[in-house]
Amino acid sequence: MSLQDDSDVDMADLEDIATRAAAKVRASLQSFSSSRHYPGTFDFGGIEEQREWLRSETESDFPEEQVEDMEDDNYDYDDEPTGLPTLTRTATPQPKRQSNLERSNTPVMSNQSKKQRRTPSSASSTTSSEFYSPMSSPYSTTPSSRLITQRSIPSGASSHIDYLRFYEATLAFVNAKRLQSERQSQQLHAENEKCRMEVDFLQALQRTCWENASAAHRKQGNFWLLLSMLRKLGIDFLLWNDASDAKRRRQIELEAFKEELADKVSEHPKAVLSHMSSNAAPGFIRRHALIIRWLEACFHHVLPSGVTRPRQVRYLEDSLILKKQGLPETDKDAELFECSLALLLAGRNPDAQMLWKDSNVPWRAIVFTGEEPLGYQQVTNPGAQRVEYHVTGNDRRPLWRRFQWIKAAKMAEKQISVCCEEQGAIHAVLGCNLQAALQNPTLRSWEKGLYVTFRSVFGRLEDEILHRYNNHRRAKGPYPGTQFETSEIEHLAATSDYSNWEEGQIIDMLKSTPYPQMQCDDPASQMTAKFLIGESAVIDFLHECITKIEQGLLSDESFTRFFVHLLMYLDVLSTDATLADGIPGVYDIKNRALQSYLRILAARDDLWYMRVLYASMLPTESILDCLPPLLLPITSPDERRTVVEQLHDHLLVPDLDTEIIRIVVDSILNDGFDDIDPDTPTQSDLQMMDCIKWLSFSKKHLHHALEFTNTLFRQFLLAGKMASAELFVENTLRDDEELEKKMLDRISHFDDDVSNEMEDLKTEYAAYLLYLKADFDYKAWIEAIATSDACPSVVDDQVDPSKLDSISAPIARQMQERELIQEKRAISQRLKVRAHAARESLAAVLAFPGGWLLMRDDAKTNEATSLVVDNDESRRHTERIQLRSKILPKLVLNYYQVCSDTAAWMSRSLNDAVERLNATSHVNMLMTLDESYHATDNGDSALAPWYWTAHAMDLADTIVSEAYDIQPACTAVSLKEFADVAAEIVVNHLMYESSRK
Repeated sequence: MSLQDDSDVDMADLEDIATRAAAKVRASLQSFSSSRHYPGTFDFGGIEEQREWLRSETESDFPEEQVEDMEDDNYDYDDEPTGLPTLTRTATPQPKRQSNLERSNTPVMSNQSKKQRRTPSSASSTTSSEFYSPMSSPYSTTPSSRLITQRSIPSGASSHIDYLRFYEATLAFVNAKRLQSERQSQQLHAENEKCRMEVDFLQALQRTCWENASAAHRKQGNFWLLLSMLRKLGIDFLLWNDASDAKRRRQIELEAFKEELADKVSEHPKAVLSHMSSNAAPGFIRRHALIIRWLEACFHHVLPSGVTRPRQVRYLEDSLILKKQGLPETDKDAELFECSLALLLAGRNPDAQMLWKDSNVPWRAIVFTGEEPLGYQQVTNPGAQRVEYHVTGNDRRPLWRRFQWIKAAKMAEKQISVCCEEQGAIHAVLGCNLQAALQNPTLRSWEKGLYVTFRSVFGRLEDEILHRYNNHRRAKGPYPGTQFETSEIEHLAATSDYSNWEEGQIIDMLKSTPYPQMQCDDPASQMTAKFLIGESAVIDFLHECITKIEQGLLSDESFTRFFVHLLMYLDVLSTDATLADGIPGVYDIKNRALQSYLRILAARDDLWYMRVLYASMLPTESILDCLPPLLLPITSPDERRTVVEQLHDHLLVPDLDTEIIRIVVDSILNDGFDDIDPDTPTQSDLQMMDCIKWLSFSKKHLHHALEFTNTLFRQFLLAGKMASAELFVENTLRDDEELEKKMLDRISHFDDDVSNEMEDLKTEYAAYLLYLKADFDYKAWIEAIATSDACPSVVDDQVDPSKLDSISAPIARQMQERELIQEKRAISQRLKVRAHAARESLAAVLAFPGGWLLMRDDAKTNEATSLVVDNDESRRHTERIQLRSKILPKLVLNYYQVCSDTAAWMSRSLNDAVERLNATSHVNMLMTLDESYHATDNGDSALAPWYWTAHAMDLADTIVSEAYDIQPACTAVSLKEFADVAAEIVVNHLMYESSRK
């Protein structure tokens, strides 16, 4: 039947009804104009009064076949086989309304006064409080703001707060998941707890996106809201099975459910439709209803301010609509229709109705009152001491629906004058006229097109169920609301094209529209569409997105962030016990997406503290590959401490956090040295020293710090960077943090099974410190002997005693001798101290217990015979052997030099003293210079030259001793040099001994 055919009777009659109603309105203008706060307005009373007035105006104007079995309002409800007690049909009590002036002070964004008057309905939009309730989690912690804000943000990049909110939501989710996993075995309702945890995460992401004003973020927030609502309903509703066999099963289940509801003739229509919102309803119905509520919540979020504020209207006496159709029009109709459409899309029909009524255009409000089916409300009557059942809803719903459909069609074809396009959109939505709705310019967006399509499909399903239900009732006798069979049939025929449409059909239909605004061309909307369609569509789109991201075709940071968090959630979801095989491919896609996201975080210095959390969700091998390079640029001690704590908290594999830090430190140490003067510490040297502090924040890392400290010592010493090694000790190991003390204290607390290894670390560290001390003392001796004069002059040398008289000459001579002795004694003692320190330090290295840099496992090996399997240990062993070969021969020569040169200096000093003081022998002179020395003692004075040559000759025993293993570290050339030097020292010793007698 064409539009013209199916409207010949109904539309003509209904237009005549509307014309006569308008006449009554105009006749009432004068009498009611003074009854309101605003001039030129009128009042029609409560909603029930309006309904009764419209009923009285239209009762006798419907076609005869539609009312032949219907009596007037005195219909005998006792004959209805419902089992209900006798009832009196009365108007539903309405709460007392505030005046417009009182309500004008209500905040328009909260709309609290509206919510108090709204009739609760399962099909109404979810209240805003459900979507803005804060997510309570004790784990939502981030580094201090001082650490976060000290980094710069690249121009044109997403704001830091956007990343921060996603990070905090993810952190709370990860910690809550871990906590839930730990106590899952003790929890009776683990699945409910898991669902709540996941919904909290999704809602946190939704709030994060909605707090950003951009359209892209709003669409992402809409997506997260959809996922949270579907997850509440169940995993099967979130991962919808879109396979063809599943669709066939759903259609069979849906047909059976329709017949089941049609047989409930003992229930009133509203109760019948209420079964569609029960848990017993087919998944097809429950999911469609939820999608409608989701879209209404999305539109509720973007409601314009003041949308529910009543307007002061003025009726237009010469309006075009009034002239052509006899319908009154006001100067605010366009604005009110726009607000009404916004409220209608947000699922707030009662508020749209109240807006018209409070704006004193009540006849427009009636449009929104017809969708609720006929039902009964239980009311206690205290006076009569009984329970009464009041009638609610619209017993002419089929006629109302058909009227809305026809009205929308005529407005779309411009057969009826309209105030604005929103008016036609309202009729199209209420009448489930999908064709008219999609043609309406005010509904040309993807979200609105989605809404009107799902609502039309769902409304058509309701109408079909009620039609079957009414057929069963008509077969059993007259029931109220069953007299409009013709309208029912005509409406079902008009909406047959979208009967039982699946989600995929709805998405495909929107793609085929000729309007670009209704295409989901942005990635977030496309992802939403795939989740609406089903699981296989989602998986295909995930593969498509990750390919584009990796190829740089989808480089938007915002979408990459959105995509990563979606995959993280899907990966968690795929481990659910109800999903036997998980979600195919999600694990691999998640890992690839995370690596792309980590590259974004690496490019932003201000996002340093987020890298560990996201990297921790990768496989262990990937973590070891990608995370250490991300930590290299972090140099602040506070930031490093935070990272170490994060590694401990987020990396659940035992000791993985330690391995990560080891890789970071090792990579810095292996960067190599700058090719500059080895005696000057460079920037790279300082970085190497500083990187050891990565291991200073946790007790379990301190022995690793000692290990890498030894490594750095080996590198410095092999490169000849003694100044850098000494600076490392003073500025890093012995600074205010006392890293050296912490390391050595930690070593003493290890168990016996690893005590040998720890002792080796400690021994090697001590060996390096001894060498540095020996080098320092040797250099101090070099400076001392270079600046010490063996034959000093005295001030009184300028006085010639021979020119003095016999009394003064001896006195002057004694004074000169005493001053010379004091000067020689002071100089000799200073040099003796330096020489003693150098000799003892060098001897301590050469006679180091077990051999300098020889560990337990390689004490008897040399570079040629070393058999070490572990690569790191092999490298360490090789470096120690190289150091021994490089340093020990030099230390032997240094020892010989200290003893030989000191002996020579002491010999010159004694000879000078003997000559100038006319001493009888060197021994007597030693007793004068060294007050602690006595010739009868077994010991020798350190001021005697033979004392030093004797010590030099003793070194040969140390060199050849296997306890110190010095010979294998020396070449044949070095050993020959030792022999030559030792022979010269023996000759000198004999010469010094001869002067002793």
